[in-house]
Amino acid sequence: MDLAQLRKLREATNDAIEVVKERYPNGCLGPVNWADLHCTEASSVATDEANQYLQVTIEEASPDAEIFKTAVGKELSDRGWTGVVVLTEW
Repeated sequence: MDLAQLRKLREATNDAIEVVKERYPNGCLGPVNWADLHCTEASSVATDEANQYLQVTIEEASPDAEIFKTAVGKELSDRGWTGVVVLTEW
């Protein structure tokens, strides 16, 4: 995956965050700072076990916000970005 595609994934992730914000009321998706939530990185990962996948990191949400991560992942999948691993961090 080239740099332009990763930038598109980052942009799609920020768009997905906005959709999730609008769709779900505050508090129901776990500990999330809705005021400053954004994707800080999109990456293509290749492991030493020959696995490859796409990953995005979203800042201002707890690493334990599983419902939020699932919602963003589903929104990305609906946009054609299937199988993206969503990580969150404060």
